[in-house]
Amino acid sequence: MPHILVQDQQTIRLLLVYEIFKRDFDLFKYSFADPANKIPIGEIDLDEIHTKLSGTSTRV
Repeated sequence: MPHILVQDQQTIRLLLVYEIFKRDFDLFKYSFADPANKIPIGEIDLDEIHTKLSGTSTRV
């Protein structure tokens, strides 16, 4: 029975990590399914990153 508790704790930790770093996962295109993978799963939009990190908006 202890292995079920451990799996639940791991799931909870993974969900907490996602909630805390959700914007980073989305912005830098990291894989939520494989957070140890440091390679982006999609094309990174550098203009979007610069805009969000600088706190400025380019919208007119």
